[in-house]
Amino acid sequence: MDTSFRVSSSIIYFFLFLSLSNTAVFSTSVVVEAYDPYDPTSNITVKWDVLSWTSDGYVGVVTITNNQIYRTVQKPGWKLGWTWAGREVVWSMVGAQAIDQGNCSRFKGNIPHSCLKTPTMVDLMPGTPFNQQVKDCCKGGTLSTRYQDVHNSMASFQISVGNAGTSNTTVRMPKKFTFVAGHDKYTCRPAKTVPSTRFITSDGRRMTRAFMTWKVVCTHSRAKEANKHPACCVSFSGFGQHKKANCPTCACGCRNKTCNSSRRGLSFVPSKIKCTDHMCPVNINWQMMKPKEKGVGWAVNVSITNFNYRMNYSDWTLLVNHPSINKLTETLPKCPTYQARPFKLLNLAPASTVEMVEIIWGAKNKTDVITATGRKGSTVSWIMHLYKNKYKNDTATLSCEKDWRTPREVFFNGDRCVVSSLLPLASARIH
Repeated sequence: MDTSFRVSSSIIYFFLFLSLSNTAVFSTSVVVEAYDPYDPTSNITVKWDVLSWTSDGYVGVVTITNNQIYRTVQKPGWKLGWTWAGREVVWSMVGAQAIDQGNCSRFKGNIPHSCLKTPTMVDLMPGTPFNQQVKDCCKGGTLSTRYQDVHNSMASFQISVGNAGTSNTTVRMPKKFTFVAGHDKYTCRPAKTVPSTRFITSDGRRMTRAFMTWKVVCTHSRAKEANKHPACCVSFSGFGQHKKANCPTCACGCRNKTCNSSRRGLSFVPSKIKCTDHMCPVNINWQMMKPKEKGVGWAVNVSITNFNYRMNYSDWTLLVNHPSINKLTETLPKCPTYQARPFKLLNLAPASTVEMVEIIWGAKNKTDVITATGRKGSTVSWIMHLYKNKYKNDTATLSCEKDWRTPREVFFNGDRCVVSSLLPLASARIH
């Protein structure tokens, strides 16, 4: 068969596939942008349950779930927005609030909570009065991953909607959903009607159902990170800290008047970050240590330092792509006084499309919070043993090549870190 005919046939079949699947080219590009090789199915879902009808609308519960493996939602927290299909208003909310009430001048007497056509909701802060709370609310908008803590990976709020339909046939779902997680924006697909959510009473003896349930899927786009300043950097050191490859200068920006060069962060200092050559809010140091047993593997002292004066990192995650990570990798506390293992790991190989990946996070009430700089707990560290995999040919991996000891990629809370291109070779020779 002629080559030109085969190419033409491929083009014809391609456009035939697009027409049959009713898929536009621009929508396909969005899915490609959101693809994450470390977490291909990652998303944040928004579930909207209609629980009861009112005289002019309904009462519903909105639940946000972080289904991502290593990307958390840190302060200032999530923001959820949408566009009403008609002239709906929000009469009241429990567990969250609209950031802007809008123009409600057409109402007399009872004033709605929000009259905006495109409202934006935020979570309430911890310590909110009990009568203003619902289950899984009031965490300041932060969300952990489901692997760290299922409870803290969810957020919910109750909403009373007016000027809306009062039955399954007249109510209309919102459209054009938007989701912002801290400083990261997500792309949300249109809401879809799904089977109604089932609820089980606290005694476990009765089941109820929502009248209607809508579901929205939002995905993070790594392509949008191109215009974003890095938030972390990785430095390397050999057997002794006197030989060290620091983070690149201006890795996350250059020094300016907004940083603080003093050693202690005082409450009246307006700066947000400590002055450093790299100006990164977070520094991960990767220190090679002598192997525990000859020919078995290597030990690494990993430390994370927070240079923010006003921000703690709770439920943090660290993703490491290293050529020697496998199922035998383990972490140990640097301080032997820990009664339980203070760090937890999740190995993505071989189930993931990308091998040699480890996700590490702090144990609850031990190392799950990295405090602001200048305070106790602003640095956490642990020792990680990289053992040779007996069930895999690691000859190339465990060779004396100069770069096998360093991670290929590092992500802190989902942000890609700038990795130093230098190595402290003089102090990290393999004997």
